[in-house]
Amino acid sequence: MKLFIFDMGGVVVDNFNVRPKIAEFFGKDESFFKDKKFHELFNLIMAGKISEENFWIEFCDIAKLENKGNIWGKFFKPILKKDTINLIKDLKKNYRVICGTNTLQAHYNIHKNNGDYDIFDYVYASHIIHLVKPDKEFFKYILNEENIEAKDVFFIDDYEENVQSASEIGIKAIHFDNAKNVRLKLKEFI
Repeated sequence: MKLFIFDMGGVVVDNFNVRPKIAEFFGKDESFFKDKKFHELFNLIMAGKISEENFWIEFCDIAKLENKGNIWGKFFKPILKKDTINLIKDLKKNYRVICGTNTLQAHYNIHKNNGDYDIFDYVYASHIIHLVKPDKEFFKYILNEENIEAKDVFFIDDYEENVQSASEIGIKAIHFDNAKNVRLKLKEFI
């Protein structure tokens, strides 16, 4: 048996990066997200270790911004990539295909309400499992839950550091640039 793990943002959907719109909403340029404290808070929210509301309280305090509530979902308008969806449908004819995604509650809810996750056999979301890629424990958690060895798993992600981390524990990891190239790369293995 083989298992395929697909990342969500940048692989299955486009138009997922809300940072430019949030920066504009606050009257800032996107560089204000480069703050080290933002990254620390963002990792905590993706790991489900702080609430979205607490994220904004802390971040707005640090950035000296007016807290306008939880706005994570306000600008999140993901668009499915048809070529990737077709690839997943083709793989599902013979294999189990799941999603392994770094996300937060608001975005997860929007994907779920849109039916974006319906293509998958299961979804492992960072804020629910409390682990965030590229942490190797994220992948080990999925391997354990799926009761499968790393050598029988394929992982597709658009972030090179996530691909590297998965490959370091024996998962066949493929850097996503487009569905056509991934399809060609998979022909080498299946």
